Amino acid sequence: MNYIKIVLLFLLNPAFLNAHSILDDWSGAAVDEVYQRPMHLYEKACQYNNMEACYELGILNIQEYIKNRSNDNALKQGIFYLDRSCSGDYANGCTALAMLYITKDFKQRDENKAIMYLEKACSLNSNFACMALGEIYEQQEKQDFAKALMYYQKACNAKAHEACAYIGIAYHEGKKVKQDFAKAEEFYRKSISINPNTASNYINIFELQLVQNKEFDKTLKSKFLKYFKNDKQSMMYYEMLDILQLISKNKKVGLQTWSTRYKGMKMNEWNFDTIDMWINKMHDNKIKANLIKAIDQFKNY
Repeated sequence: MNYIKIVLLFLLNPAFLNAHSILDDWSGAAVDEVYQRPMHLYEKACQYNNMEACYELGILNIQEYIKNRSNDNALKQGIFYLDRSCSGDYANGCTALAMLYITKDFKQRDENKAIMYLEKACSLNSNFACMALGEIYEQQEKQDFAKALMYYQKACNAKAHEACAYIGIAYHEGKKVKQDFAKAEEFYRKSISINPNTASNYINIFELQLVQNKEFDKTLKSKFLKYFKNDKQSMMYYEMLDILQLISKNKKVGLQTWSTRYKGMKMNEWNFDTIDMWINKMHDNKIKANLIKAIDQFKNY
């Protein structure tokens, strides 16, 4: 994901802005019971060190600036209040400032400031900030994937399932870190344990088990079928891997049945590199030939 491109969506996202929208007055009453106008409400609450209110004030001002780029006062006020909320350890304030400073068309763009604010937000357990830091270090001209991996790992440890899956892919492909199928499966499983509703994690584990000549994990297979038996795209990939496993055991399979069942569907998203590597190392020439024939059919499907 390109975090630079989503900065405006971040700043304007109602779900994000209203995630903690009920502020408490210093007296204990809900602030919207005391003040009629939102800006007045937030200003008073911010004065009493309610960091969420300072954040909301900052966002409201930044929104005004986005609507009118010549409104420098709104920008100044937005930065002031977001910085105040960040200084008060409100992670969303730090993240919002970082997204502002990393935006390409922002006249005060400063990647170092963005990293500084993201590092603080990440230290305050913002998974979004940790993942954004990983993305920045990965995409910089002088790529530092070791540092990127550190931040992805922190997000994964904080139960960001996307970060766990991404680390799994990195170890699976072996392009940015040394290829390690055991670590790849470990992180795919972590992602599943956090959120079992992402089919690609299961599929990737089954591919790893295939190329290591292991049986598909029965428990994982049962879980996969429970969640995705009606997901035709996921089942197409799963059944392809199942067919390849049967061929590797020198068993007959019906490729035509698979082709008929998934007629009109595409394999465009599938990367065959790991399977090709496995087949190239195959010693049994008969099985190897049958696998190559099947793979050619899948590739051209």
